[in-house]
Amino acid sequence: MSIAPTGWEDIFEEGEELLWQGRPDGAVVWQKKHNVTALMGLAVTGFGVFWIVSSWQVGNDFWVFGLGFLLLGPALAIAPPYMNAMMRRSTWYSLSNRRAFIATERENVGRKLAAYIIRPDFTLDYDGQTPGSIIFAIEVRQPGNSAYRVSIAFERISEAAEVYEMMRGIQEDTG
Repeated sequence: MSIAPTGWEDIFEEGEELLWQGRPDGAVVWQKKHNVTALMGLAVTGFGVFWIVSSWQVGNDFWVFGLGFLLLGPALAIAPPYMNAMMRRSTWYSLSNRRAFIATERENVGRKLAAYIIRPDFTLDYDGQTPGSIIFAIEVRQPGNSAYRVSIAFERISEAAEVYEMMRGIQEDTG
């Protein structure tokens, strides 16, 4: 018999129990991965300034096209941390005695629920931070002819240490 809370009856498998539910921290946080887009944004802004100044010196009206670069550059530089925070604010996490669930609800995309089996042979990666993140799966995505790996994680959760121990317990029980 499944011990499923209300609303989980069609999702849980036989014998599956809900252990934890939570949400990620929605704060805007600068991460190392944002450095590349920030540098690109600064380069685009610099190009926009160069375009405007050069066109102005020549005396033509093409300087107006540089305004697009001047607006796009700062957006490229600072948007990623805000976009990540917006995505985390529309995310919910759940952990059962077998699987980890990531639910999202975004205005233009709708609701999504992804379930990932907690595999005993996967090395969990806990960053030790507060709030902390725990990587528990890797997913390969193939848009077109290329492929790349994505780390699947409970990101920036306040109970990361406790959830990490629960996940390790699940691995030991299933291994």
